[in-house]
Amino acid sequence: MNWRTEIKVEPSPIRISMQDMIFSLGSCFAVHMDRKFRYFGFGSMTNPTGILYNPHSIVKMLKLLLGKEPFDESKFVERDGMICHYDFHNDMRAKDKESFKIFWARAQKEFDAIWAQTTVCIITLGTAHVYEKEGEIVANCHKQPAHNFQKKCLSIEAIQKDLKELQLLAEAKNLLFTVSPVRHLKDGFIENQLSKAHLIAAIHGLELPYFPSYEIVLDDLRDYRFYEKDRVHPTEEAVEYVWKKFGESHFDPSTIARMEKVEKWRKLQNHRPFNPLSNENKSIKSKIQDQYAQLKAEIPHLVNQLETKGK
Repeated sequence: MNWRTEIKVEPSPIRISMQDMIFSLGSCFAVHMDRKFRYFGFGSMTNPTGILYNPHSIVKMLKLLLGKEPFDESKFVERDGMICHYDFHNDMRAKDKESFKIFWARAQKEFDAIWAQTTVCIITLGTAHVYEKEGEIVANCHKQPAHNFQKKCLSIEAIQKDLKELQLLAEAKNLLFTVSPVRHLKDGFIENQLSKAHLIAAIHGLELPYFPSYEIVLDDLRDYRFYEKDRVHPTEEAVEYVWKKFGESHFDPSTIARMEKVEKWRKLQNHRPFNPLSNENKSIKSKIQDQYAQLKAEIPHLVNQLETKGK
């Protein structure tokens, strides 16, 4: 007897290879996927200024990164002795405003170098719930008093307006959407479902390319053992399963074959020798270096993680 309903993903018209550069914005689930891309040697960058949850703030950040909207210094806010900004996640914080602007300039520079090469842009939407301060949506409330904000759920039409802007900003790049399986239970169970429904309806209403991350975790895996102790964030097992499904939809056989080579090399990299001074271990280290040289010739973005750990 089959005790689960497996989601069969269809081959996507957006095919992703090792030659692509992937840029993603959105929720913390986007970070999990970015780690997978990097591990297997894809060129990838995600959330250069931190996690973003709602579609409006994602659009705002892309405009800021592209220089299509000015940086607003009036939105600085102090939090526990650090300077934050209402358009940014709290990952972007500094001891003073000048230091914050230096961090921001550095993020812009890193983005500029990647965006010019970007071929695939992945947007992971987390929630349709937003908080407004003086009529403007903030990306993060930075634990300021609740009475300073007004909470609301974006309508499907408002989300679609943001998604259309994203299409314009992404220009000729392949744009792929997904909805994060991370549940925003602080909003409430019913409110979380309404929020996710608005996001999904907005994407499908515009017939945009969509990968069902949310549905795979909620309807395919459908078990609390695939969630961390907070019962909100997916486990590494769940992320691995979503990644496998993503590959089935977006990778061709030649890309998968190269990924398998990288996987074997990564496992060899993580080998722990019984005797580091033995001839056997010297042979393994030589084999690792030879394989890396061969793979690097095929996969330009491949990074030797063991070498970079000490830098």
